[in-house]
Amino acid sequence: MLRGMKRSGGFTLIEILVTITIMVILMTLAVASIRSTQVRARDEDRRNDAENISRQLDALYTKGYTFPYTDSTSTEVSVTLRGSYPSTLQMSDPESRAAIFADLPPASLIDPSKNSSDETIMPAENTLTGLDANVVADSVLPAPGSDFPYVYQPIAEDGTLCDSDAKVCRKFNLYYQIENTPKISGVVKSKNR
Repeated sequence: MLRGMKRSGGFTLIEILVTITIMVILMTLAVASIRSTQVRARDEDRRNDAENISRQLDALYTKGYTFPYTDSTSTEVSVTLRGSYPSTLQMSDPESRAAIFADLPPASLIDPSKNSSDETIMPAENTLTGLDANVVADSVLPAPGSDFPYVYQPIAEDGTLCDSDAKVCRKFNLYYQIENTPKISGVVKSKNR
């Protein structure tokens, strides 16, 4: 009785499962490729932003910059510096930082992996004598999950961290962290060394 019946033109269950499995594998590969491309693009943006910040700081070193300052009598004054980079004290003050980066496009100060952030540059807060791009101490790293993709380290003439307005900051290192790495992975050094 079955000899005279013709097979219908439909797919078998096994053929459908094989096709779906292949499609899932291809979609997984496509999504992974897109994500890694996005991560590489954000890392490249961070590197470019660090270079833009560095160029801005180098330009201020040459032409000078004015920033608000509160003196020992709690009087607000404006100070103009030329031939020096900002200290960690100046970088930690939001008003001073806004004056320092007034000419920089605001997008350069926003972490590419976040939509927006008020503070993206963290000044190095401890003494890091002789810190070099090849030897990056854990103390320079932003805290995991921190909103600071960049760590600014001004260095005084004597090689110590330039952490007060009394010191002249002659060079700096600007560290940045790429995604999915626990340590700082890049550094941009000042041109005026």
